[in-house]
Amino acid sequence: MKDQTISKNISNTGKTELERLRQYFELVQSEGKIGIWDWDAATDRTYWSSAMWRFYGERPDSQNPDQIYWGDRLHPDDKERTIAKLDRTLASKRTDYTDVFRVVAKNGRVRSLESVAVIERDENG
Repeated sequence: MKDQTISKNISNTGKTELERLRQYFELVQSEGKIGIWDWDAATDRTYWSSAMWRFYGERPDSQNPDQIYWGDRLHPDDKERTIAKLDRTLASKRTDYTDVFRVVAKNGRVRSLESVAVIERDENG
């Protein structure tokens, strides 16, 4: 019976707690000028936080910000080098990735970004 009460309390407060954490998450990204992204290379599905969309001068929408979408927004002088570095990293056994590159927003604004990632690999690499 005690476990059920605990479970009920968690489910009753879960939404409020989740909303509070989401607001905190947004505040940390905004104040820290950081964005969160997650790319599943196997499925080519990508998640961008709202901060990431702002960095690229875009509104969050149903568009999947996949590798092509991202590559199309790279600064022309950085595009070849940046994509090649990502490709080399993915082809290696590395579990980390760091790069600095420029992106061009819809309005033409150029912004420098630093990308830092931890690569999670399955048993096939």
